[in-house]
Amino acid sequence: MKAPLTTNYNATPVGDAAPKHASLETGYFRDPLLTGLSFAWDDVAIQKIAKEGGIDEVAYADYEGFLILGVFGKFTIHVYGN
Repeated sequence: MKAPLTTNYNATPVGDAAPKHASLETGYFRDPLLTGLSFAWDDVAIQKIAKEGGIDEVAYADYEGFLILGVFGKFTIHVYGN
């Protein structure tokens, strides 16, 4: 699945003005049977992704998710900006 994390696209640059791109990925695990606990690992904060990608001003962000039976997943956060 893919979806936006941004909801306001009024001043979003497109085409030749498209900004830089950076992304990080995290893992997710949920135990629905025994404990009901869920946890994720790795820090995929938008601020961290922007800093590591050399982005000073974030224009928008989106994510991709891959889930296996709602138990294990992998999420990738994409950040775009200048």
